[in-house]
Amino acid sequence: MPATTAPQIDDVTSDELDATTDPDGVDTTTRRGRFRTGVVAGVLTMVAFASACQPNAAVSVAGLVGASSVDQRALEQARRSTQLHPFLTCVRQHESDRGPYPHLNGYQAKNPRSTASGAYQFLDTTWRNVAPKIGAGQYGRAMDAPWWVQDEAAMWMINNGWKSAWNGTGCK
Repeated sequence: MPATTAPQIDDVTSDELDATTDPDGVDTTTRRGRFRTGVVAGVLTMVAFASACQPNAAVSVAGLVGASSVDQRALEQARRSTQLHPFLTCVRQHESDRGPYPHLNGYQAKNPRSTASGAYQFLDTTWRNVAPKIGAGQYGRAMDAPWWVQDEAAMWMINNGWKSAWNGTGCK
């Protein structure tokens, strides 16, 4: 039986590299994509935790708009993770959405007796102060901003000592 040699890198075409599978039978391009998504999500999570430790740090996931599809998936994961933050979920339930968990139906809510709007019932004056700090000054009212921008504004308030704005909700 003739001896076989392992193919050298130069002997493998790019098509073969794209079509290879690892020993588990998983397409390596799929595994690489999952790895990149995991790395980006991990970095975003670290940034979020770092911002909680250093409240004055200006951290914005909105800055990743226009990134690659892998980065977009990681961005969506980071946004959903923020959305499911226990304190934010509690505030949304008390302020704008009495529906089922995780209380996602109040982002366009409007208080008929005040200027408060959005999932967290930001007063217009508060919104006009906070929105530019997270790069969302183009939205005149909270209810006009996308859900992830409202979540980011609420997290900014929590991380910068404004959690007391929701003391009346009973959320801890």
